[in-house]
Amino acid sequence: MRENYGIRHIEWNISLQWMKRQKKYCLMVVCVTILACMLMQTGFLITDGIISAVKNQRKNIYGEWEYGLVNMDADSQTLIEDHPFIESKGKIQIYGVLAGSYMDNKQANIGTMDQTAWNIGHLQMLKGHLPENEQEIAMESGMLTALGYQGEPGEKITLNIVTTTAYQNDMVGKAYTYTLCGVIKDYQVNWDICNRNRFPTGIVTKAGAERIGSPLESHMLIRADKGDSVYEDLKKSDKLTCGMEENAKWNQDVVKQMPYIGFLQAIRVVIAVAAACVLYLMVSHSVQKRQEMWKILDALGMEKKQMYQILIFEACACYLIASITGMGLGTLTYLAAMKGWEKILGYPLVAKVTGKAYAGTLLYSFFVFSFSYFFSCMKLNKFRKGGTDRQKIKLSKRKNQITRLTPLSMVLCDWNYRKLRKGIQILLIASVLVMCGTGYMEIRSDWEELARDRQYTGNGYMLNVQPDSNTQGISKLTVQTLSQIEGVESAEAYYSTDSDERNETEYTIDLSEYKQSPYIEKILETEQLFKENVNAHNISFHALGVTRWEDLQRFLADVQEGTVIREEFESGNFCILVLSPLREQDGMYLPWNTKEMVKDSDIQESQIKAGDQLSVTCHGEKEAQTKQIQVDAILRTSSEKNIHPPYPGGTGICAVTGKNFWKQYGINTVDDYCEKVRILLDDTADAYDAETHILSCVKKAGNIDLINYHEEYAGRQQTYYSVTGTFIIFGIFYLIMVVIVVSQLLAAERQDKARNHQILYALGMEEAFFKKMRCIEVVLECGIALVLGVVGTILFYIIR
Repeated sequence: MRENYGIRHIEWNISLQWMKRQKKYCLMVVCVTILACMLMQTGFLITDGIISAVKNQRKNIYGEWEYGLVNMDADSQTLIEDHPFIESKGKIQIYGVLAGSYMDNKQANIGTMDQTAWNIGHLQMLKGHLPENEQEIAMESGMLTALGYQGEPGEKITLNIVTTTAYQNDMVGKAYTYTLCGVIKDYQVNWDICNRNRFPTGIVTKAGAERIGSPLESHMLIRADKGDSVYEDLKKSDKLTCGMEENAKWNQDVVKQMPYIGFLQAIRVVIAVAAACVLYLMVSHSVQKRQEMWKILDALGMEKKQMYQILIFEACACYLIASITGMGLGTLTYLAAMKGWEKILGYPLVAKVTGKAYAGTLLYSFFVFSFSYFFSCMKLNKFRKGGTDRQKIKLSKRKNQITRLTPLSMVLCDWNYRKLRKGIQILLIASVLVMCGTGYMEIRSDWEELARDRQYTGNGYMLNVQPDSNTQGISKLTVQTLSQIEGVESAEAYYSTDSDERNETEYTIDLSEYKQSPYIEKILETEQLFKENVNAHNISFHALGVTRWEDLQRFLADVQEGTVIREEFESGNFCILVLSPLREQDGMYLPWNTKEMVKDSDIQESQIKAGDQLSVTCHGEKEAQTKQIQVDAILRTSSEKNIHPPYPGGTGICAVTGKNFWKQYGINTVDDYCEKVRILLDDTADAYDAETHILSCVKKAGNIDLINYHEEYAGRQQTYYSVTGTFIIFGIFYLIMVVIVVSQLLAAERQDKARNHQILYALGMEEAFFKKMRCIEVVLECGIALVLGVVGTILFYIIR
């Protein structure tokens, strides 16, 4: 052991001297790793940033309170106020309700809200401030417009307020005059998770509320330190007698509904594997170039573990430099991308830089270096004593195998000699194709899904008229006013006989004349799964009513038989029978409405014709009434652009009818049918301004349930912009990394081939032979990479 003491403890010096002499090699290793670390760091930060942005965007809409406690008594309030693990307790009290038709829509409460409730509710003040004395009030913008006020701070407003939340007809309130101090962005329309009649549209001080009377209802918004365990204990407590409305799980589930997060994670894995393969090629080539040094060190008595240490020192130096630099550049790229997205999206984004992202990048880069240097160290065995005998035998066998020189055989022989380098080179090119293919398909599917979402639920609102015999619904004039609001693309009004949403009124149709039809038989089979005593005489009938000519056009555009003229529409006696093709699914035969997706195997109805008379029966609280309706047109399928809610549907027979369909049964109110208005906003609209005018019209109309699709749609649109930008960043930098590596591999390959070609030139080989070799090599390499890229893209979606 003493004779080798001079060769010990010099591993670091040898490694350092080698790196000084091979600056270009070390620079390439560091550059490749910096690019990989930068991409991974940017990916981690962007993923965390998108998740954070989506959560914040949702919290800005719905608030960050986790549970709403409603109708609290004294014991419930004491329990919550004394609870040690509830972090935030926002108190809300209702003192009165605006009298008149505004009382019907349950959004017209006047009360108090403390600062905690305001903060965790994420309410936004458009103008002014919260009330500071008993004469001041802050109100929702839509309600101010509905009441006919300008909505400017300092304006005097008079409110007729009643001190009860129980609805009574013709209630007259007491007039109270306030000074408007603040205009609140309408928030109740988004808080449909919790009953909206729990929260005030007008906020006053405690003294201002006591002018009205005593509290009618007390509610609280809470957020706990310990999360679910606290809420489970509260639900089991006998002292908590109030209702609990949950908001927490929606904030948690929003991340689970983002499939593109998995796509971003898959890209990071591809980059890590590609970087590991690239570094392995470079390091193994460097180890092979140092074979004389390894042989000398071996002859001088250096142990194998000392040779490994030389490479480990080299790896540690490059790892530290590359990982720190890469993470720094990745962070800067992320911050620059956030600034760019802010300009694209038009609203500020919070750049979130977490330790989790740095830890993830360090682990990924450690894997890259460990993989490349570990397998490269295995090559040291070839350069120690006796390590090359087996290799010489293999080379002699290869030489004996070449019997005929052709361009293809020479290319295959060369690839066999450099199979590992060629394999990784092809895989790198294929990985670019996989990334481009999967990225394009993922982004395209996301934007197509967003387009479908805009079509079906819409970048807008859906209005549902609540059941109330005192409400006549939304007038055609109101719908016309809604469609003319700046930023509104369209407003459509429909009526539906949806018994699930209304009373026990039910409609059936007699199709006994066509009971031999396979189409009718399959409808009956499906109906009998849900109802008893169903036959061809009483098949369920669902009608969608249309009262505006422009709303009927999407159905008339696709009718296959007959038509409805303007005179028939104005009379209100028309009927378009919907006979959608049936398709078996889970033992049921369900209608398939979309023209582009109908198959030849679907069951279609051909016996019912335009002009036929059909009997429809109304089964209400009174005795059943049967009327004859004439089929003016038949609609079997609609184009995808014309299918959006509301659309006639159900397990039975459906129809699009006129206003007289209900009148002939003596029905004139929305108590027996469901009225819906679909409002679609333009993507470039000023959403806040449009929303204010829409809400003002709705609140004037009475008992209306308004569903807000715009906020969710806008959030998804912003997220898809972020994902698209992220993929472009990944793609550009990954392409740069692959180009650098492949160019270096090709440069080294050209040097090796130049020496070999000189020998072949001396043996009389012509230039045409080498051109054929180059063409064959390019075709083979590109062809294999293309096949692998296509297969990889297919496998990605199969595994997903």
